[in-house]
Amino acid sequence: GGGGASGSAKLGGGKLGRGKKLEKDPALATAEAATNLMHNLEQIRLAQANAELKRFQLLRRLDSIKTRRNFELGESALSSLNGIRAYFHHCSDMIDGVTPKLTRLQDKQAQSREKHDAQQAPWEIKQRSLTNAISEVGAKAASIGVIANAVSQGQLDDMDEDFISSQPTSLEEIESIVRFWELPQQLNIHSLYQRKLTPGVIVEGWLYKKSTNRLALNSWTRRWFILDRTGVYYLKGSGQNEGKGGNNSKNNVSKDWMERVKVCDILLCTVREINCKIKGNPN
Repeated sequence: GGGGASGSAKLGGGKLGRGKKLEKDPALATAEAATNLMHNLEQIRLAQANAELKRFQLLRRLDSIKTRRNFELGESALSSLNGIRAYFHHCSDMIDGVTPKLTRLQDKQAQSREKHDAQQAPWEIKQRSLTNAISEVGAKAASIGVIANAVSQGQLDDMDEDFISSQPTSLEEIESIVRFWELPQQLNIHSLYQRKLTPGVIVEGWLYKKSTNRLALNSWTRRWFILDRTGVYYLKGSGQNEGKGGNNSKNNVSKDWMERVKVCDILLCTVREINCKIKGNPN
């Protein structure tokens, strides 16, 4: 400020005189390009994170529609039955027959609604976690944007030469600094839905089991496997009556009944990948 307009301005080694064009230092130009590229990559990460949030919300909406269908149909049925009861209130015999059924339906609907609300709780927790992760990405993108804008406009009062010279010059280094390729894994950690394990079960999930029937059209069938402290099991049952013997009640199997078939005791084993191009692969 003491030199006035007659002094010459220096910026990154280049001199700025009256009527002379500003010449940028190569290191400054490199730093500007690097920060601009980092800003663009952060914007891409932010857009990708927002897209993941929209996908998550869509999955949650589909799951909510699926679980709400049962109790909404039940509520419509209850409304109709309540109308019938009001219409036939003069018929005491009919009221006595309908009232217990309505009570049972109301209890069932209350349980269905409680189940639906309980299923929404983990989705709410995961959405909050995903939103917080996206907020962190947005804050990082905004911070890099401020730095890139300052470098682009030559506002280097708060920046020293070490900061300018320490800026990365290659795309690989910039991607590593902004952790560009780690974003999907970070979002998966926050948005992955984990079901509550069955008490006493260590691990459970879907696996493909090869059928022992040589005449089977599909030799690989998907089974639900369970690992507990005693061994490995899979559940067998089609959801329909599998018993033989006509109307014999002892042979009729409930649709909710699933047989647990033991495969083996707990042992150490290795797992190898299956080639997707192999003939007979269920995938």
